Amino acid sequence: MNPLVGLFTAAALLVATSLDQQAERTQKYSQGLAYSRAAGKPFLVVGTPGRYFRAHPCGSVTLDLNPMVLRQCPQGGEVADVRAIPYPPGYFGAAFASHVLEHLPSVEDAILAWGELHRVADQVLVAGPSPLNLIARLVPDHCLWCWQLPSGHLYVEHREWWNPSMPGSWFSEHPLKAAVVGRDLTLKAALSRQGQQVV
Repeated sequence: MNPLVGLFTAAALLVATSLDQQAERTQKYSQGLAYSRAAGKPFLVVGTPGRYFRAHPCGSVTLDLNPMVLRQCPQGGEVADVRAIPYPPGYFGAAFASHVLEHLPSVEDAILAWGELHRVADQVLVAGPSPLNLIARLVPDHCLWCWQLPSGHLYVEHREWWNPSMPGSWFSEHPLKAAVVGRDLTLKAALSRQGQQVV
């Protein structure tokens, strides 16, 4: 293959997947905001709007482990962990987790966060990077691939690296490699590294 064709193809794929990811963020943010307003409840956003460009606005409450959330969202910004959301059950109309779950260290952590989101909100929306996005593949603290299926279930899979010395490589040996999780935390499908059913 001509190197220029390969470079052009890679650039086109990067642009297309980046635009698609931004469209998903915008659509899910709008959907969650509308749902929360209709329900007369606050809207929870998990994940900062973005350091270099605003990927989405703040919510009524915006949670992140990074204290930068207090500067980016001075009204409603809160430093907290998505695995232990400091709000009572059903407090929010909708919760939108924007490019957060893929940073968690394990499938179990993502399932815990998923359960917390459903505990505090009536509707949960998740956006995450596509495995086709070249930049997403280069981010060293992306430990998981996570996306929300059209059914509303969460698909989560341990990310594997090609270099054993890179962070995340040991996840390939984890017994729970991938799961599709329902709102009730039922594992609809769970696969081990050998492809055997876990539950």
